[in-house]
Amino acid sequence: MKRSHLIAKMALTSLATLAPEFAIAQTLIPLRLGSVISDAYGEPYFGDDAGIFKQNGIALEISSLANSAAIAAAVVGGSLDVGNGSPTQVTGARENGFPFYFFVPGALFVAEAPSTVLVVSKNSPAQKAADLNGKTIATENLKSIPQLSVIEWMGKNGGDASSLKWVEIPSPTMGVALETKRIDAAVLAEPFLSAARDKNRIFASPFEALGRSWYLSAYFSTKSWLDANTALARRFANAMLQCATYCNAHQKETSETLERLTKMQHDVIGSLTRARFAEKPIDAALMEPLIGIALKNGLLPRPIATKE
Repeated sequence: MKRSHLIAKMALTSLATLAPEFAIAQTLIPLRLGSVISDAYGEPYFGDDAGIFKQNGIALEISSLANSAAIAAAVVGGSLDVGNGSPTQVTGARENGFPFYFFVPGALFVAEAPSTVLVVSKNSPAQKAADLNGKTIATENLKSIPQLSVIEWMGKNGGDASSLKWVEIPSPTMGVALETKRIDAAVLAEPFLSAARDKNRIFASPFEALGRSWYLSAYFSTKSWLDANTALARRFANAMLQCATYCNAHQKETSETLERLTKMQHDVIGSLTRARFAEKPIDAALMEPLIGIALKNGLLPRPIATKE
């Protein structure tokens, strides 16, 4: 049986030779992108403030949406050209008939500096995985990387993941939900992790259960858009790799953008564990841990060949 493919072939083409052509582009080409206001999904906002897209001949229009599901719906509906989303959620949508392909990487999970962790309130008695059995855990998106990573971490550390109760709560309100005991734990990402740090404590780094490094996010579109806009897709991919290099090297400048977008206090933004972004073209191997965990938990009906 022919296996499904997930990564667009054009993304694996070397982009280095395309930069001079883009740098001298006279007319900016519009591109509508969907992302989420957070550090790990903030790369396009940071790059836009730095002028990287204009340097590559792109007039970028960013729409800030609630989560990957909303972004995927907008991409398939035609109101967005490209989405920045969770690989597991977008892959799940693809298996339900939506023709999505990833073509450039976004944020990376790096075990040495996790920016998304499992937290509990400071007065929680929980000390080990089994202490969470039967408890309620919040994640921003159900059937997503955060939820699957906690399930995997529980299984590897003596907990009973099947006993967990899950709720979907926006990250900005997770701290209040913990404080009021609506939930017992939450998978919380920066910058909201640092904003809630005074009243909560880090319980675990569940993402490590999936591997030491893999993609937290990636950019995707429909096959029809990629086929019709191959040159623009390559131009965008080239710009995103430049954004990654810029963001990783200019955290002071990107923190100013993040502060403006989130309206959080300056000292909170300054204390973040910052996201890292992939500086090389998309690598199928860094998608495999996510596909494997999604398949294991029944979110995918069959194996997917990530590289086309």
